[in-house]
Formats: sequence, structure tokens, C-alpha cells
Amino acid sequence: MKRLCAAMLLLSAVFSGLSPAGPAHAEAAAEPVVNVKLVNYLGNQSEVIIEPMDTYSLSGTGITLKANVAYRVKTTAGGLALHEGTKLLGEFSQLRLIPTKPNAVLLVNNRGYLGEMAFVKENGQYVRPVNTVPIEEYLKGVVPNEMPASWNMEALKSQAVAARTYALSYAGATIDDTIRYQVYGGYTWHPNSTKAVEETYGQVLKYNGRLISAVFSASNGGKTESNANAWGGTPLAIFPIKDDPYDNAVPWGFTIQKTQIDLTGKNLADYAAWWNTASEADKVITNNIKTWMKANGYSGKEIKIIAIPRLSLYAPLSGGRVSKGDIAIEYITKGDTNKDGTLAVHRLEFTGIPAAKIRALIGNRVILSYLITEVKETDRSITVKGKGDGHGVGMSQYGAKKMGELGKKYTEILDFYYPGASLTTAYTKAERIAPPAVEPMPPDTGNAPQPPPTAQTPADLKAPIIKDVAAMYAPKTNQLSVRYAIDEEAAVTIYVKNASGKIIQYMQKDVKQKMGSYTKIWNVGANPNGKYTFGIITKDAAGNVSSAVASAVVNKTVAPPKVNGISDRSSTVTGTAEAGATVLVKSGTKTYKTTAKTNGTFAVAIPRQKAGTTLTVTAVDRAGNTSQPVRLTVKDNTAPPAPTLKSITSRQSVLTGKTETGATVTVKIGTKTYKTAARKDGTFSVAIGRQKAKTVLIVTAVDRAGNVSVPVKVRVR
Repeated sequence: MKRLCAAMLLLSAVFSGLSPAGPAHAEAAAEPVVNVKLVNYLGNQSEVIIEPMDTYSLSGTGITLKANVAYRVKTTAGGLALHEGTKLLGEFSQLRLIPTKPNAVLLVNNRGYLGEMAFVKENGQYVRPVNTVPIEEYLKGVVPNEMPASWNMEALKSQAVAARTYALSYAGATIDDTIRYQVYGGYTWHPNSTKAVEETYGQVLKYNGRLISAVFSASNGGKTESNANAWGGTPLAIFPIKDDPYDNAVPWGFTIQKTQIDLTGKNLADYAAWWNTASEADKVITNNIKTWMKANGYSGKEIKIIAIPRLSLYAPLSGGRVSKGDIAIEYITKGDTNKDGTLAVHRLEFTGIPAAKIRALIGNRVILSYLITEVKETDRSITVKGKGDGHGVGMSQYGAKKMGELGKKYTEILDFYYPGASLTTAYTKAERIAPPAVEPMPPDTGNAPQPPPTAQTPADLKAPIIKDVAAMYAPKTNQLSVRYAIDEEAAVTIYVKNASGKIIQYMQKDVKQKMGSYTKIWNVGANPNGKYTFGIITKDAAGNVSSAVASAVVNKTVAPPKVNGISDRSSTVTGTAEAGATVLVKSGTKTYKTTAKTNGTFAVAIPRQKAGTTLTVTAVDRAGNTSQPVRLTVKDNTAPPAPTLKSITSRQSVLTGKTETGATVTVKIGTKTYKTAARKDGTFSVAIGRQKAKTVLIVTAVDRAGNVSVPVKVRVR
């Protein structure tokens, strides 16, 4: 189930409730249009195939695109080129196609769209279509992609109004077709959702006369959330926290193993013998973590997650949803070894970070919401359970479905989920020629859209598409790699050029490869530092040719230092580096340094650092080459202060006192133990029941790092 993001919330303050008799009518206005970048189904392509189902004119030129003829739009150095077969029709900075009939359909990579279509060059390498379409036709392509078209009509009408309101709040801007705004499938309509759009024509939600951002999620878990808790800012009356009796809570959960790959018995020096056969216990979660790591500074590295020893979610806000979390990840990287040649084990650890970052790491289709009901840990695993799917602000789609099944009208559904909002008609209905018939999506496929019928397939004029092209240099192995993917079987040639533009080697010539992703490795050897370019040429069975290039810079540098861990009680950073190298330790704006001894060991004297401080360590060899930085976090080895206690009598059942914020306070009475967590101000209250006079209570505090305070004894008076 797709959900809207909350890029924009309310534009006003208070107003009256929804009228059960129907929407109020605003001033008459023309139906607006929406500008939508096509990203979701298209991806990033350097070339797209377009096929008009009717004639289109190319704005600013005398060119007319013929019906049922395939054309190619591809990037060039200067912008975009338009081809009909092998014929170049022209090169342009951008293109805008205008239909000669208002109901014409244009296929973009076999997906149909109504309205005008512009094409621009994005990020210097991709063709990006932008569809300009009347908002009601846009909604007919949105609603079945945001809510299953097989659901009841009242729920679909609620979705249509919410989607229209949200879209209209972006009038004049360009949005895209992903869940960042609303999922738009173009001319993939369903009769049920189309009817819901038409029967709510022009209706939007307003607050104090201004549009709201009608956000929604699949399920709120039985409790709605406030906008302030979800995204910050001022709480708004139309997004209250309240129980939702119509949402059946959508329970979910997952269990992760603390040990993902057991290294016991594995030869860490001869890791090549087992690397390809060793796999993580929880592949979905570990793949999500590796995807996050590659997007955050670990790209180009082959990583395996060996352990997830810590995962917690806590600090619930007023809506019951957690706001913070901790996670620890241990991993190995292929080729990253210690001085003795054994694989180096690294640890990535976050403490007290936003729960959203934990969700991004684990996967937003694993942690479906922040409404956590249980986090259970054993020696071997961690289990997390929760309710709901999405942020929980505004309308629950499952709740709307249930209300419709109970006979509630869409006005009642909207009134429940957006209390205080008024329903009004924003513009009048325009006469429009109906587009050609579209094959509806099957009623039971939920939100999986089906494409419209296509014309007879023309001759193959489409060259293979080369995508996801990237080159990278690995200093440790002194190798360059090129990664690419092709969308059909083709003969592939790959060459390497040096900085002077001379081809110095062909890695392969006309090697037949099937559709898929590939990585090729080239050993740099004694070749000098500088820029190297990989050229990739593909040729399919019909003789269509395409090409792509990717470059990387070879910069052979000194190996990074191997650094031992450090705690907040240490005043020396130790480790090994290249003999004679200058080792620099940076903490904030201050830098401390020393020279590595002939055996490579070093010890850098630094002042004691606070727990959680990040130190950056680099090595500079005698030639002035600088290593990649190594970052380490100062560990907390300092015990919290002993708790200060208030006296307690035999008539009292609660022991109170103060210690370090967040510490776990333990009270031991004989063989029994009582616990609680210290509040933000450090105070705590432990319910222990009434105790006899002269009973001795032993109290300790344990901080989040596991450090234990000196025990304190108090005697019951």
C-alpha cells in the first residue's frame, strides 16, 4: 500500500465540520493541470521509447509525430536527440509534445499517458519526461495506485478527495509519480476508482478557507498520530491523537539473529575459500543495511554483515510512537585485512539516534511503523513487534475501508480523519472528450496497475539500454571496476582509455551477454595515477547499437592506520600504520600527532575525551600521501555516579532519588530485585512495596553502556 509523504501540511487554522448533505460550493474556477515528473515506473534512463496513439506536434518546430510510430528520445552532450528509426529528427535543449486531440494517448516505454509531455535532460545524463495533465485525469491514474480499486466506493471517494486536496496544494509546482507525493500510473485506470473520482469532481478539504495537506497512511495501528510528533512544528487541530475503532491495527513483527555469519572455525586469512558461500541469516534485513551503507560512504565495497548484537527502539511520544533507537552492526569487507592478513572486523554503532534512521537501516517494509508494542531480546535474537503501516497522521486507508463497509458515507470518513475540515468544490466541471477505452485493472489486484492496450509491435528499432553505469578504483587491490546493466541480450565490447584518451586495453570484444547486471575488474598494475575511462558498446540481434562511458581516478595512497579502541578513561590512541608515517588524530578542531615506529606501532597522547566523541585518524607517509580516514567512537567506560536516595519509612512503598539520566536503577531487597529507569532530569521512583523497619535496601545504577555504579545502602526507618 502506497502512502503520501508529508512534504507540506496545513496552510491555515480553524473551521466548521463536514456537511453530511454534501460539499459547499466555492467560486467557479477552471480545472487546473498538474505537472508530474515520471520517475516511479521509468527509473533513470539515458534513452526512452515513445509511441503516439494519435498525432502530436513538437512545440516550436514544424515536426509532427505520427500515430503508431515508435520514436527514440536520448541524451546527447548538448541536450536531447529525437530519432525516428535510424533517422535523426533533431537535437534540442528540451522537447514538448502537444497532442492534436485532447484525448490522445502517448506511450512512454509502453506506459500510456494523456495530456502534454515534455522531455528534459536531468543530472546531465537522464531523459526525464514531465507530464502536464488535467488534475481529474491525473487522479484517475493515482487513486487505483494508492488504494485497491476493488475496495468499496465510499473508501475510494475518500481517497479521491484526499488525493485531489493533496495534489491541488502543489498547484504551480512540479511533483513526481512516486510515494514522495502520490503514485501516478498514467493512463492505467480502473472503472471503480474512475467513478469515485468523477462522483467527487473538484471536491477538496479546506481549513479556514485554505487547502490542507490531506496526508494518509495504510494503517494507523488503531491510534492516529499528530503532525507535530511525525514531522515537528505546531500541532494542528485537524490531526489529533485519538483511538481509531475502525482500524484493525495491522499487527506486524520480525526477528533478527544476533549472529548473522558465524566466523567460528573459518580461516580469516584464507577468506576467499568461503566468502562466496557464506551468507547472512536474515538476508532481507542485511541487504537493507548494506544498501544504506553503500549510500552513506561505503559504496564500491563488498560487505558481509556478521552480527547485529544490539537493536532497541524507545522514547515514545504522546501518540505512543517511538522516537529514538540504538543499533550496533558488525561487518567485514572483502579485501580489508589486518596487518597479519586476517579479515578485519568493523563495528558500526549508533546510540540515541532518531527512530527514522533505524527504520531506514532495517527497512521501511520491515519496520512498518513507529507504533512499537514489544522489543524482546534473548542471547541469540531480537524480536520487534508493532502495529500499523505508515506515519498514522490523517486518514487510515484500512480504517476508511472498514467505515465504508459499515455503511458510512465518504463525508463521514473524511470528518472522522480530518475533524474540523470543510468539504468544498474548488472548480467547475469541464466538458471533455473521453479518451479511448482502456483495459481496466483486474478488481482483485489491489494497487498493482495494468498498462493500457498497445498498438501492433513495430520493427525492433530500440537499441539496448545501458544503465547503472559506474566505475570505481579500489586502492587496496589496485584494481578498477566497472559496473553496468543491460536491458536485453547483446554483444558487449569494453575498452579502457588512459588520461590521454588512448585505448590501452580491450577487456572484451563482442562477448554475448544476457539481460542483467555485470561487474568487470581491471588490474591497474604499474599504470600511473590519473583518470581512466571505460567504454561500453552494445549491439543487439537487430543491429541496434548503444554506448556508455564511466570514469574513475587512480590515486594510490598510503594504507589507512589500524586503530585500537579507546574509552573515556584513556588518554592514548594506539595502533599500527606504515613505518615512519605521521599519524594524525583529530578531535573536533584540535589535532594531535606522532610518528609510527619502525615496527609500525604508534601511540598518540590526547586529553581524555567524552564518551561518544568521534575521533578521526589518518596516516601521512613520507611522500605526503594521505590515507583514508579511520573513525572511531570513544566508548563509555565510566560508571554513573552512585544514586542519591531519599529516606524511606516502613509506611512508604516507593523509593525515590536521583542518578544519571536514562540509567537503570536496581533496588535489591534480599533475593528480590526492583528496577526502573531514571527520568530526563535524573530522578527516579522505584515501587518496592512496604518494607519492614530496619530492612536494608541495596541500590545501584547501570548506564546504557552497561557501567555499574558503586552500590548505596539505605535502611528502612
